[in-house]
Amino acid sequence: IRYGLTDRIEVNAEFSPISAWDNSVTPHTSFTGVEPVSVGFNYQLLTESARQPSIVVSAQLAIPYFATTHFTADRYAPMVELITNLPIHKHHVIGLSAGLFWDGFSANPNFIYNANYTCHVTGKWDLGGEVFGFVNGGPSQHNFDVSAAYNFTPAIQLGATAGVGLTPA
Repeated sequence: IRYGLTDRIEVNAEFSPISAWDNSVTPHTSFTGVEPVSVGFNYQLLTESARQPSIVVSAQLAIPYFATTHFTADRYAPMVELITNLPIHKHHVIGLSAGLFWDGFSANPNFIYNANYTCHVTGKWDLGGEVFGFVNGGPSQHNFDVSAAYNFTPAIQLGATAGVGLTPA
């Protein structure tokens, strides 16, 4: 959920239910629960115009003990990201971002990237898709998500996202 404090600053919280399957062991195992809850803020450095994208600095902190048993992290997990968005039509927006993400287990950060598309379907509904990933010292992880969001007011939005990994975790 996101809430706009001003035209440039918003606060947010992320609650992520998750199901995970491990097919590498016999018998196969699965877990369902909630990842650590994240809280954060976004600050808009530059507002988009016909010739320039918007530029936003985003920061979040995942709280390790605000999670279910199988998804609890060992430590706090910060994330900082630089986000650009450019409207390409009245109802269509493309975006790119890059940043650093700590996973809550390692003291070393991962490089993160995101390329996304959003369609403002109506005055209240947004649909989107994104390709994103994590690059670190081990195998890179790449994913694809789709999302839907409902805008209750210009300041309050609630959304849902579903996705799939494109590479082995």
